[in-house]
Amino acid sequence: MTDESPELVQEWLARAKPTYPIAVINGAFDKQINVPHFPYCAVIGVDGNLTYVGDSGMEEGALDTALASAKKAPLWPKSLSKLTKSMTGDPIKAYGDLKKLVVGGKLTAEERPYVDGFIAYLEGQAKNALADAKAFSEKGHVWKAMKKLEAYATAQPPFPSSADSTALLKELQALPDFKKELAGGEVYSEAEKLEKDSQYLDAFEALKSVTKKFAGTKIADNARTEAERLRTEGLPGYEPSCEACSDVHRACTKHRKDVKL
Repeated sequence: MTDESPELVQEWLARAKPTYPIAVINGAFDKQINVPHFPYCAVIGVDGNLTYVGDSGMEEGALDTALASAKKAPLWPKSLSKLTKSMTGDPIKAYGDLKKLVVGGKLTAEERPYVDGFIAYLEGQAKNALADAKAFSEKGHVWKAMKKLEAYATAQPPFPSSADSTALLKELQALPDFKKELAGGEVYSEAEKLEKDSQYLDAFEALKSVTKKFAGTKIADNARTEAERLRTEGLPGYEPSCEACSDVHRACTKHRKDVKL
């Protein structure tokens, strides 16, 4: 479990391909067990009982003892294992497959509550994607909004929120500078990835290119703001391997690049 953003978690899932389930918590669960920091450990049986809460390794054998005493059972029927895997890899297809199971009327009494739960979860994801898309749109991030909307807007069978996703999609496509916003947004997204990798100079140059090539658009305004932030914080030229850079959390005198917009 993690409290990081769903977007960051999805990126990690695609890269790491873990074989175990991942949950993004919203603060309620970690407050319930008083998580003081990450990483932190808890052993929870399928009956909901906690058999261990604490720092793994702090007490010799405590985690193994807790695992041994916790009640065990599969998270869901084995017959649904393929569907659970596709839920993270291709949620649109998983939703369609789940709806077919319901319509087909071949679900067992054991399977039905799990399938209903999976459907509710995916419909919640679609609703969250729409909310995120609206927020991105209001902030002038058309490319990000489109990325959130496209799959859900065209999904068959449709999600409960698909009609609203389609309406917002058409609204964005009707923008006078839609193609420029889209193209500039893609470069902006690449700049964000560069910043995450501490490649601040390249990130600055990418943002600068957006401000010039797509002048007059909302994404150009956003790019200018972010580029100015990087410049003001003295990050262009930062070298992760440089001790002096690390100490001041910005490019040191030796590595600093004097950049201009």
